[in-house]
Amino acid sequence: MCLRSGSAELDVRADIYSLGALLYELIVGCTPLDLRGLGSFDLARIIIEVPPLTPLVRIQQFEPEQIGEVATLRNTNKDRLLELLGGEATNVVMVCLEKLPECRYASVDSLAFEIERVLKALETNHHSKAPIHSQCTILKALLAPVAFSIVTKECRRLWNVTSFT
Repeated sequence: MCLRSGSAELDVRADIYSLGALLYELIVGCTPLDLRGLGSFDLARIIIEVPPLTPLVRIQQFEPEQIGEVATLRNTNKDRLLELLGGEATNVVMVCLEKLPECRYASVDSLAFEIERVLKALETNHHSKAPIHSQCTILKALLAPVAFSIVTKECRRLWNVTSFT
């Protein structure tokens, strides 16, 4: 059930939001919203009303050693991680996490197209300070879940099922 409207109608944009939350956690190492210890009412209110911090702002709130750990897990250093988090990759994630469904990507295909566009832009950027490989690391991590979503969507269509159990 959609918390905002009280409607039971959901579409692919609910899945886009969930995918955005997963991608956020893959990039930053924590969920977009801190919902620990909240009751049902506060939980619903925060999900509906509070926009998540951008990955860059969120990670800057970490202790320096935590930022270093996140960077190490992503095969980079602290400064490079912060630079990457200010780029277009995180803009894609933030569109997925828009509160209003109509502001999110309308389909998994449009999300995949946007990710591919950003990757191509990085590859053709000749004024880069770092090798293309390190710039694309975070975006490549985004592609696997998107590919899985596209396959799942196609399987559902072919098999005419609404969920896998």
